[in-house]
Amino acid sequence: MHSADGGLTWDANLVADTGPNTNTDEIFATLAVDDSGTSTAAGNVYSVFADNINGPSAFDIWFSHSSDRSMTWSAPVKVNSDKGTHYFPWIAAGSTGRVDFIWLDSPDYTPSDAEQSPWYTTFAQTTNGTAAMPKFNQTSASSSVMHVGGICTNGIFCSINNGNRDLADSISIAIDRGGSAALAWTDQGRVLHGPTHITYGCNTSQQSAYAAANAGSSCKGPAQK
Repeated sequence: MHSADGGLTWDANLVADTGPNTNTDEIFATLAVDDSGTSTAAGNVYSVFADNINGPSAFDIWFSHSSDRSMTWSAPVKVNSDKGTHYFPWIAAGSTGRVDFIWLDSPDYTPSDAEQSPWYTTFAQTTNGTAAMPKFNQTSASSSVMHVGGICTNGIFCSINNGNRDLADSISIAIDRGGSAALAWTDQGRVLHGPTHITYGCNTSQQSAYAAANAGSSCKGPAQK
C-alpha cells in the first residue's frame, strides 16, 4: 500500500506475482527505504520476503526494489546462496542501494515437521540493491545452532497441531551510526524446547551501509563514544 497525501488515501501496487502455488504462511514481507530521498524525490523502497518460487519446499529469501514511490517494482531476485529453508527475513537500508538482511535458515527442506532440524541466523548485504541483478554477500550471524526442531508459521493454528512457536517472531535488524548492522534474535541453542534468550550481534565484516559513515562509531552503545 502507498499513500502520497499523508495517509488520507491509499493505493495498492503489486510488488511481485509469484504464481498460484505461493504459500502465504511463509511470506513475512518487510520494507525499508534508503536515505536517497530529497525534498522533491522519495528514496528507493526495498521489499524482502520468503517464498517457494523455485519449488513447493524450497523457501528462499527474495528481494525487489522500487525507485518510483512503490508504483512499479523490479523482478524479484533470490538473496540466499545456500539450499534449505529460510524464514523470517528482515531488512534495513542505508545509502542508495545499500541494504542489510537477517533471516533464519535450516539445511533441511521440511523443518516445520522435523524434530531435530538445526537452525542458524544469517546476515547478508548488498551494496547495489537498485541494480537489475544485485550482488549479495552472505555470512553466518550465529556462531552455532540457535534452535532445533520445527518453526510453525501458521499463526493461531499452531496451537491446534502443537506447532513449535518457541522463538515467537523475535528477529530484527537496524543500522547503527557507524553503518554497521545491529542484529537481534531469539536463541535457544541446541536444546529442544529449551529456555530462550535474546542474542545481539553487530556485524563489522561487510561494508558500511552508510557511504560517509565514521567506522569508529560502529558497534557501540549510546554510552560508548
